[in-house]
Amino acid sequence: MGDFNAHNPLWGSKTHNAKGKIIEDFVSQEGLCIFNDGSYTYLHPGNGSYSSIDITICDPSLLLDYSWRVHDDLCGSDHFPIRVPRWKLDKADWSLFENLCRTELQSKMFETVQDPILTFNTVLTSIADRTIPKTSANPKHPSKPWFDDACDQAIGDRKKSERRFQSTTNDGKLE
Repeated sequence: MGDFNAHNPLWGSKTHNAKGKIIEDFVSQEGLCIFNDGSYTYLHPGNGSYSSIDITICDPSLLLDYSWRVHDDLCGSDHFPIRVPRWKLDKADWSLFENLCRTELQSKMFETVQDPILTFNTVLTSIADRTIPKTSANPKHPSKPWFDDACDQAIGDRKKSERRFQSTTNDGKLE
């Protein structure tokens, strides 16, 4: 995961550049996967344009274990934070998980589907979503002693300005 300053439609950019081609070739040659879903990850402070220059690359074995999304607030940066919720395995309802697996993952069910592995993964992920909580995609930070009403107002003003900016540009829509 990182700020590669690379442009390629493969991860949401509108154009290609040399770095984008190098990364595309590397990902292809190594059989890797890209988490990016086409969302913008960067707001250029000089001209107000949006682009997707931050890339998250992974081994295919990890792709179904995690989700990826861009936070909708810049949080004072020019890069949108990437939030990756994680499973809270210690808070799982394992008996419900086991019961749902027994009822919903029946071997005969997979004999009639076109892609049994995809179906299995989809059903299992659905069961996990219902029985294992995840961490928040928007973690709460502990309060700081210096954070006061003026700081809260400044953040509100910044967010209001960002929303106003987004509504006045064609490129300003986060997807």
